Amino acid sequence: MEPLALNERMKQYDGGYYIGENPLSPAIGDVKISFHIVTPTIISAIGEQRNNSLVPYSTSSGESLALLEYGTVSMGKMFTIAEQENIALTWLARFGGFILMTFGFLATFYIFEVITRVLPFFGRLINAGLLILSVFLSASLSIITIALGWIAHRPIIAYSLIAIAVLFFVFSIFKVMKANPGIDDD
Repeated sequence: MEPLALNERMKQYDGGYYIGENPLSPAIGDVKISFHIVTPTIISAIGEQRNNSLVPYSTSSGESLALLEYGTVSMGKMFTIAEQENIALTWLARFGGFILMTFGFLATFYIFEVITRVLPFFGRLINAGLLILSVFLSASLSIITIALGWIAHRPIIAYSLIAIAVLFFVFSIFKVMKANPGIDDD
């Protein structure tokens, strides 16, 4: 596109420029150009320097490493911050998995809720029991899933978590059996 033709199509919009028919109704191929001032500041970075650029460092395990923090931050502090962020994300993923697993069990057991709607009082008891059962199953399986992720790196922690999950599951079964004395072991 010629510079003059481009200049004719360019409109000032929202502190920048817009190339297209209508900035309030953008279409495919329209372009919005904006400018922002980035003030010079001190940063701390960990990566690999190649010529005049800083690129992610390739570790011996094949992972890439690139860390950036504002201000003057020591290397040890940067790795500590990155480790804390990784731990927080890991626990968020674990909790999210637990919640999804609980909803999965609730959806699986929903058929029992539908069946028990003919007896309202009995249905409420069943619903409460299914929620508790779903939480116990999700907790046990979530702990086992977390433990499987630890087996290669921290086997003692992994096997301890598996033992806790099994004990938790057995405890929940005994609680259900104790709460329902009509269930026989035959």
